[in-house]
Amino acid sequence: MAQSLTWKPNDDILVGSALRGRVFTTYDRLVEVFGEPNIEPGDKVWNEWSITFEIGDLREDDWDLVDVTIYDWKEAGPDDAKRGKYGWHIGGRQHLGVECVYEALEI
Repeated sequence: MAQSLTWKPNDDILVGSALRGRVFTTYDRLVEVFGEPNIEPGDKVWNEWSITFEIGDLREDDWDLVDVTIYDWKEAGPDDAKRGKYGWHIGGRQHLGVECVYEALEI
């Protein structure tokens, strides 16, 4: 099967998502792959990406959308998660989002 995975920032706040997993990587690697965080800091999060992945079968032109957030959680300041490898939270509506993040980061 000819599978394709692409992604783009989603500036909407993802409603109804929950913690699905973690990824241990650096802030710089996340910025390299996904760009700068695109969600404003909130009550318990300083750095957050909201991303929509498109997973598809090229031959059948069949595509699924998977919404994901990647974020730090309850850190004292905005730079705490930016130092070295960090256990970033991966949120979404389904576990497939964790697999998408890992594939995009080539982990």
